[in-house]
Amino acid sequence: MRSEAPFTAPPWLRNAHVQTLGASLPLWAPPRSFPIEPEHARIPLPGGGSLHARVSWQTVAEPRVAIVLLHGLGGTSQSRYVVRAAVAFYRAGFHVACVDLRGVGEGVTDAPAIYHAGLTEDPRLAAEWVAARAGVSGVVVVGFS
Repeated sequence: MRSEAPFTAPPWLRNAHVQTLGASLPLWAPPRSFPIEPEHARIPLPGGGSLHARVSWQTVAEPRVAIVLLHGLGGTSQSRYVVRAAVAFYRAGFHVACVDLRGVGEGVTDAPAIYHAGLTEDPRLAAEWVAARAGVSGVVVVGFS
């Protein structure tokens, strides 16, 4: 599943500003192209409430690495950039968990408080929850800012 070739952007996408603007366009992997319907999961928070996640498990016998995707400030697990990343990782053979951080998206009414940049507990809890699932050989956390 690993590629040894370094990433090289196509000529029309080499400018970092163009890459940033291009990420907001629904050009690649729109949500409707996701290969399977994600499972809705609730990850318990200490002291009550839960994080909500949309999880797509690979249907293969051997364990796979799971990617935990975290949205940026003001985003959700349904943000285009998160969904496009989820589609790409799933197609590459990874399990994928798109997590709504505390008090965001589907979990807006199910958390004791809202998240902030210094709240590192939520990504840790999400990674531990995913790592404990059967068929997961490792976890990689990918976050957007």
